Amino acid sequence: MWLEQLNDRMALTLAVNPSVSGDDAEFGRTVRVFAMGAVAWDWIPDELRLTAGAAWLGRSDIGVVPAAGLEWTPNDDWNVSLILPRPRVSRRLTNTETSETWLYAAGSINGGTFDVRRADGTADELSLTEFQTAVGVDVTNEQFGRAFCEIGAGFGRKLQYERGAEEVTFDPGVVLRMGVTR
Repeated sequence: MWLEQLNDRMALTLAVNPSVSGDDAEFGRTVRVFAMGAVAWDWIPDELRLTAGAAWLGRSDIGVVPAAGLEWTPNDDWNVSLILPRPRVSRRLTNTETSETWLYAAGSINGGTFDVRRADGTADELSLTEFQTAVGVDVTNEQFGRAFCEIGAGFGRKLQYERGAEEVTFDPGVVLRMGVTR
């Protein structure tokens, strides 16, 4: 990731993330690359930022998506980030010298494309698409780092092979995600 402050009100973000994925027979056959670029402009410094850019998700089912929107911080306790492809509204619950706790609601496009070997032995790509909404808690602490936990729903869920017209759709599902970073 490269972050460059272009001037006192504009910043450039560029990111590239290569990855490999697949089943046990086809893992690593294809290197997929997520790439994004965006320019952010502080329309009202420390309060309202506009972002315009695009992201290549490295997927067969979805190509380029906008990485655009606005981020509004009316005060230290609220952050409204309406930037696609993952909008998020956050409210700070606690703030001490060593930690912060935030409650948030978010949406996102999830899934990915994976290399697979089909039952007949042919190599193929399988794409999973899912739209998600979630509410969560994010805690940052000087001692342990950052931890989050969120629960939500996945909908518009489908699996699709690259070769052939096969597509499987699924009912909405529950999403539970947790993580810790240091």
